[in-house]
Parts: sequence; C-alpha cells; structure tokens
Amino acid sequence: FGVKRKLLSWASRATAFRIYLRIVPFLTLGLIGAGSLCVRFSRQAVPRGVVRNWQMLGVLNVIMTYCTSRLFELIRGDPRPLIHVEETADDRDLLAVEPPPLCQEAASTWVLRQIC
Repeated sequence: FGVKRKLLSWASRATAFRIYLRIVPFLTLGLIGAGSLCVRFSRQAVPRGVVRNWQMLGVLNVIMTYCTSRLFELIRGDPRPLIHVEETADDRDLLAVEPPPLCQEAASTWVLRQIC
C-alpha cells in the first residue's frame, strides 16, 4: 500500500525518530528489570507464566527496536535503496512461486483436454 515507503522516507529525515530508536532499547530493558524487581519483592504471588510472557515480550521489543535502529543506521538518511528492494520484492515473489505437482495439474486440466 506504500506505507513502508512513506514511513522510511519520513523516518530518514526525522531526528526525533532517531533519538527515539536510540533510547527505547535501554528504556525497555529498564522496564524489564523494574518488572522483575516488582515481581520478586511483591507480597502477592504472580503466576510464572505471566512473568515469562511479559519478559519475553520485553526482550522481543528490545530486539525489534535494536534491529530497526540498525536498519536506519544502514540507510544513513537515504531510503531509496531499501525502497527499491521493497519494490522489486513483488517481482522476486512472482519468480519464487512453485508450480503445483504434475498429478494435480493433470487432474485439474483433464476436462479441458477432453473437450479440446
């Protein structure tokens, strides 16, 4: 839909977004640590499954923001190469399609071959 292209071109010029990407991994790690301390010193028992889910979500958020920040460091303010890769991805997807098995293809075209 062109959303990725617009986001990349906006984010390549936005300094606030770059600052956000540099700060968020550390804030998320701090939140994970604070949550772990709260659970450890809490008077009410928190189920282990809930704790693990929140910790994993936090770690995945750190990984995602780190990868996004590395992506924006790689494009260095010029998103055109990355946008070009995205535009040609559709062509690559079309070329990577595997045909159906021959027996399925023969069965689906059997009626047409009988008519012609």
